[in-house]
Amino acid sequence: MPPWRHCVLFTAASEAVGHPVHTCLMVGDNPDADVAGARAAGMHAVLLDRSRASSAEKRDLSTISTLHELIQRILGKRTVEWTA
Repeated sequence: MPPWRHCVLFTAASEAVGHPVHTCLMVGDNPDADVAGARAAGMHAVLLDRSRASSAEKRDLSTISTLHELIQRILGKRTVEWTA
């Protein structure tokens, strides 16, 4: 399915959480459906590529290999401690 066909899903998700689409961040593991779809809707997007096997750099995609890495980026590389 072309990315623009996913726009409705991302727009509906942003409306469901009560935030404009341009203020939301999509984290997904599919560069075509997740990242391209979110971008087509006007949402920020990050590719979760656990194996680093994707050609994300060639496609100009922001990429992380763990969700912990995402939190570190959001917090500005400060130490993140997990609690149970």
